[in-house]
Amino acid sequence: MRTNINAHIIFLAVLLAIALMVGCAGPQGYSGHSGSGGGGKDQPPTKEELLTEYDKDHDGRLSKAEFPGPDEHFSLLDTNSDGYLEADELPDGPPKRGRRG
Repeated sequence: MRTNINAHIIFLAVLLAIALMVGCAGPQGYSGHSGSGGGGKDQPPTKEELLTEYDKDHDGRLSKAEFPGPDEHFSLLDTNSDGYLEADELPDGPPKRGRRG
């Protein structure tokens, strides 16, 4: 159970770091933000916005080199261990609160 809690903490830290990087860039610096829907002000970016922003070779997935966070976070998110993060491996948002154990 301790590993699960640690994974959630790391997951939240990665998501927060990505949200802060996107937020610090502002609307003029964030080319992936279309101004509609999901990743509006005060909300973390959507999976699609993350892919648009960081997928430099436009292959629909993030390599370790394209990933904006630490390598250990990449490894935690790469659930199929193929060396890439696809949309289904990217976080939907921070972990739900209230479950401790």
